[in-house]
Amino acid sequence: MSEDSSSPAYAVQLRRLYAKATKTFAALPPDASPGTKAERRAIHEETNQIFKDIAQMLELPDDSESNEDETLVADEPEPPQDAPADPVEARAATIIPPPGTCGSRFLNAEDFRASLSAKAIGKRDELEDAAFRRLFAGYTDSEDNWVRILPQLIISGQRSVQAAALEPLLRARTPWGTLCEESIANDSIEDPCTRLLKTHKELALKAEMDNSVFFVDYVLRQIQILKFVILWTAHDDQRKWKTDYLNAAFELDFRQLHEERNRAPVDSQLRADKTVTLKTQMARYKKDYARVIKQRRDVLALYRKFGPGIFLDMYWDTVNPEGPSVSVKRSTTFGKLCEYVCSHLPYSPPPYENCELPMITHADNADSLYNILHILTDSTTVPEFVANFMRENPPDINNENWRWGRAVRASSDDEDEDE
Repeated sequence: MSEDSSSPAYAVQLRRLYAKATKTFAALPPDASPGTKAERRAIHEETNQIFKDIAQMLELPDDSESNEDETLVADEPEPPQDAPADPVEARAATIIPPPGTCGSRFLNAEDFRASLSAKAIGKRDELEDAAFRRLFAGYTDSEDNWVRILPQLIISGQRSVQAAALEPLLRARTPWGTLCEESIANDSIEDPCTRLLKTHKELALKAEMDNSVFFVDYVLRQIQILKFVILWTAHDDQRKWKTDYLNAAFELDFRQLHEERNRAPVDSQLRADKTVTLKTQMARYKKDYARVIKQRRDVLALYRKFGPGIFLDMYWDTVNPEGPSVSVKRSTTFGKLCEYVCSHLPYSPPPYENCELPMITHADNADSLYNILHILTDSTTVPEFVANFMRENPPDINNENWRWGRAVRASSDDEDEDE
């Protein structure tokens, strides 16, 4: 261009070109990808011409260090200060509380009931972020409020049934005490493949029974998941028994297809076709199960940091009603977000100095969980079972004296029974 670089018109033209370029890029989100080659080519040509014009105009003479040129540079619009943040870090910034604030805003019994009653409606990332914030907040309330919010009605001296708002959550089909006994019995099985296969069968039965909406069942199921993944990760260097497990689990989940293949005559086309179908399904099954294992690892990572908090929110359930070999729906960045949150937990100032923030809520969460389970089941069997699990598999804490749930109304219950 022949425009005099020291003229006002030159400065105006340059600012317009710069503004046009800035506007062009500002209109495009970081993840924009035009759908057609023509659109991409048009954007490329437009922006390329803009910068060619700017480059040509910036070929200034040797005396370009004059006051006029300094004024010209000073008048240029400033480029954006910061590039768009990493999506995981951006989400984490809205989740992780600043030091000293964890434990200052506990959720209460009313919030707990609302979380059970609320339907999970919204974008996945928004639901996940809300669940993380509940983890950091924690739960605590008085014994009177827990009893008021979760009122007991003893029917024929058997299992307690709650008020109408919570009644649908309590129609468990298997006695909870039996589930606790089965879980303890499973722990004595030495062969890891056999033990996990038994867990797989139990989780499959629960999925078929559609028990996923019941809170007490969720807590017991979550313990089974944690036991599963603790055993799985303890043998990360062993592959044979894991391959045997996947083959056995696949045969259980696709029993009908295996039976159809086995019934087909040997060397028949039908048997060959069924065999091909099985191989295809098995390849897909392994990929799906890899996602299931990853989600269970994420839950274990959260348990290590947040302890009893993950039992108080059914959003962390990883058992799909379609079956234990089907992953639940999560956002594409959930796994990375989970890793980021767990590795960037802030530390608290005194009186909890050098203590990761979630640890401050461990005891209160454990007490709340104990209260809830005690009230909902009208028994100490389930809460004691859960407390023992946490005691035997403690999360990452720096205080051996943390309590894992206190018995509530124990003395008054005993008095009532004596009467």
